[in-house]
Amino acid sequence: MCCQCNGCVKKVIKSILSFEGVGKTQRDSATSEITVIGNRVDPVKLRGYIALKTKKKVELISPLPKKPEKETPKKKKVVKRQAPQMMSTVILKINLHCADCINKIENLMMTKFEGVDRDSFRVAKAKNLVTVKGTMNVTELTTYLKQKLKRDVHIFPAEGGAAKI
Repeated sequence: MCCQCNGCVKKVIKSILSFEGVGKTQRDSATSEITVIGNRVDPVKLRGYIALKTKKKVELISPLPKKPEKETPKKKKVVKRQAPQMMSTVILKINLHCADCINKIENLMMTKFEGVDRDSFRVAKAKNLVTVKGTMNVTELTTYLKQKLKRDVHIFPAEGGAAKI
């Protein structure tokens, strides 16, 4: 504080005590220092609050405010490259009622699921079979379709390695 008169000291202490979290203060008249005791009091915010309220110069002695850290260059995100996935062909047995069902299945696979080759989508409505090629996770694909379509989706075993549709 710049002034040690009782009026100024009372004004400063009153301002300190009105700050949220402050419990009590102790004044050392020889050094013009005031010790603040409280719960979860941010010293930097308290210093600014007191300076604003009292229009006095307030110096923070302890704990010293942290110096603003220089902005360090942001670390580049490291993208882990996955091993190239092998193309696979999967034949799914799904109950296909109508053209809307087929459109919904195609839309779900093409727009919402990663790794499906757009040109490989084939449907055999009479057999209730859908053939798809791509690098997709087949187990996740069947689980995803079961949840979205709310019907059974099974992986159809291919005869001789591939089924004709």
